[in-house]
Amino acid sequence: MDELEGLFQQCLDTWGPEIQIIMLIEELSELQKELCKWFRDPGNNREGIAEELADVALMMGQVRYQMKLTEVFDKYVKLKVERLRERLKEEENGSN
Repeated sequence: MDELEGLFQQCLDTWGPEIQIIMLIEELSELQKELCKWFRDPGNNREGIAEELADVALMMGQVRYQMKLTEVFDKYVKLKVERLRERLKEEENGSN
């Protein structure tokens, strides 16, 4: 178990799995709020967006660890990256 997984396990032991999922939902909401602010005043809340992105990334890691989703998560990331590459290639070919 690496250091980050140890921290994630400590969070689960301290607050329980349900709270970790609720916290992920809360952090996603806070990121959504910061992104909406961006459209009202572009560039003025970069720190807020960065902070909420970090919170979401950490909570995603905790939930991924908690649900033992690392392998399946990595599989889907690879699939989604490949799909994105294909879409970009299609766009490039369509604009010629």
